[in-house]
Amino acid sequence: MFSRLRLLPHLTLNSRVTLTSSRTFARAMSQKTLFEAIKEDHEEMYEYHDQYKRAHEKGDVDAQARWANQLRWEIARHAVGEEIVVYPLMEKHLGEKGKKLADHDRAEHQTVKEELYELEGLQPGSTEFDSLLTKMMASLHHHNDDEEVEDLPLLEPAIGIQASKEAAQSFKKTKKFVPTRAHPDAPNKPPYETLVGFLAMPVDRLRDTFASFPKEEEMKGAKEELKHLVKKRDASQLKRSHSRRGRPFKKERRSKKEKRFKKEKGFKNKGGFKEREAIQEG
Repeated sequence: MFSRLRLLPHLTLNSRVTLTSSRTFARAMSQKTLFEAIKEDHEEMYEYHDQYKRAHEKGDVDAQARWANQLRWEIARHAVGEEIVVYPLMEKHLGEKGKKLADHDRAEHQTVKEELYELEGLQPGSTEFDSLLTKMMASLHHHNDDEEVEDLPLLEPAIGIQASKEAAQSFKKTKKFVPTRAHPDAPNKPPYETLVGFLAMPVDRLRDTFASFPKEEEMKGAKEELKHLVKKRDASQLKRSHSRRGRPFKKERRSKKEKRFKKEKGFKNKGGFKEREAIQEG
């Protein structure tokens, strides 16, 4: 530190503190919010599933197995991360409404965990495997949409932007220490889920060493594709936002029944999967 000060004699202690504070501030401003971190995970799931579907269309069983394993790995960690970090925040800050939403989300997670667990006993490339994976992803799309349209837009204003960014960091860190496979019989609330997950994680990681995952170049290609899709989606949203300027904007709270009706009629939704399909087609 002292040698660095000698190299930069014009920097006083106060200026160094200011620079440090500025770097801290810039880092804090660049951090993702909880909504952004969760949505990013959802987009990764959809990308891995898209890669699986392409492999399935080509009849490449090995590639199907690799992308199915990557998808399973991401979903399992994401689900436990939400149950440990996100849902307790909803229960704490959203009152009775938050408890109902969290219980509903946990029930949907349970269904996905059971389906993931069942997938592990099936052979990639088989009709049974593909049918179950397709069914699971349809349920997951609906669940993810609920989180993005209802849960997180309610939670973030309740906790504030800084707490949202801190929760996003906690969510990201938690995912490093949770199981990478589904354990439907495990607890789904902390602290017991945290303890059981910490014990199960090493065993899951050991099993993963014997499983096939996408190659480095495949993952790089998937990430580039995802980056392109997100960039294109954001540009489309910005264009719609600009076209809305100068006109009064009325915020509406849509009921689940109305959202479901709009999905069935082909309307785009904030959750992303119909919007994603439209972007890919474009």
